[in-house]
Amino acid sequence: DKGKEQARRAGEQLAELYQEGSISKVFVSPLSRARDTLELCRKTAPLPTGEIVLADLREVDLWDWEGRNKADLRRERPDEYEAWKGQPLLFSVSGKKPIVDLWARARNVWREIHSQVPEDPSSGTILVVCHSGIGQALLSTALGEDERSFRRRALPNCGAVELEWIDGYVASTDGGVASMDSDCLANRWRWLIPNTSEWILCKAQG
Repeated sequence: DKGKEQARRAGEQLAELYQEGSISKVFVSPLSRARDTLELCRKTAPLPTGEIVLADLREVDLWDWEGRNKADLRRERPDEYEAWKGQPLLFSVSGKKPIVDLWARARNVWREIHSQVPEDPSSGTILVVCHSGIGQALLSTALGEDERSFRRRALPNCGAVELEWIDGYVASTDGGVASMDSDCLANRWRWLIPNTSEWILCKAQG
């Protein structure tokens, strides 16, 4: 089907972009969609075995919205739906704030990844296989953006971005220096799959 073909194509593009051994570690969501995507990519991409499963890489938790029809939610819960579409800081479901929680999980993921990655930039590229919502949160938190940036950059199905941390240390949000195991910002980023863009310098670095 279309999704499997997109995953296979993503694997082919990863094979074109990265040589054998250049991707040193893989982190993946526990959900089957991400695990299946990873296995399809692995058929053609030079990926290491022994991927690390992180629970925080799961998709956004929508609680009692899960499985509900969008039209029904728009009609039955107009205030919640309006916040979901345009006010992520205010969006609340079942007494929870899904987008605020999503951003918190993204920050936890970066801390976990940085704690497991050597500070030497020659140690290789890290691949993270997840979902659209948490993918947006990962990109935004790496750029120093809060929950208001939700929906700012739509990630295509099986799409990818590349982030770069130079020398293992980057500028923190308070202008100091953050080590790899603390809140930190990337130096630059770019769209990678399906189409590769020019590198974009992060605002905090420029």
